[in-house]
Amino acid sequence: MQAIILAAGMSTRLRPMTSALPKPMLPIGGRPMLEYIVRQLSSSGCEDIVITTHYCADRIRDHFGGGSAFGARIRYAHEETLMNTAGSLKLLECSLHDDFLVVGGNDFLPELDLGEFINYHKNRGGIGTVAFKRLEDRSALSLFGQGTLNANNKLIAFEEKPLRTVSDMVHTTYQIYSPRALEYVPAGVSCSIPEYLIRRVLAAEESIYGYVTESPFICISTPELYERAKVQMEKRRRWQ
Repeated sequence: MQAIILAAGMSTRLRPMTSALPKPMLPIGGRPMLEYIVRQLSSSGCEDIVITTHYCADRIRDHFGGGSAFGARIRYAHEETLMNTAGSLKLLECSLHDDFLVVGGNDFLPELDLGEFINYHKNRGGIGTVAFKRLEDRSALSLFGQGTLNANNKLIAFEEKPLRTVSDMVHTTYQIYSPRALEYVPAGVSCSIPEYLIRRVLAAEESIYGYVTESPFICISTPELYERAKVQMEKRRRWQ
């Protein structure tokens, strides 16, 4: 399955650490965050990888090149104008002929079985599947989108970073979509997956399923989460 890593953001919340470095290239355990994701994908058979870029794109290209050193074939989709996550996928629509995996460059689920995740998506037959994680630290819930799943793990409600907690089930950036999902994204418009694509798909009564993972959730979206991520990775050296 083709994989797309979304790495084009401006990384403003992590400045000055990202003054000359894109967020996915921040180091953890001696490697850039993005390298863990690339290695996970390639070792799971997702060797065809597209990385979206915008801010400090050369830092990503210089590190990964064509991907052969990481067991992958890497291409780059550079955005002169930042299109946000759903907008980025829309730009790639013509090259996406089969279901594809999406991962944000700031999230890492080190113990997620990608093969199982992909098979789960295929067996459910929905337009999309999102990996959800039950977050025990309730103080961090407001930093993430929150979903409600029914007994069949079908997503029936979703709120992006709500002020009032609606669920302890948070959405990660590990997601699989049918190319048909991109029909719900307008061309040439900067828009996000959680606030636009997911909402419009659910409003059309299409089926998105949740895959609940027990994997630790490594996220570097804020300075606090980045510091926590470094501690998590130090404790679990086998992920390195």
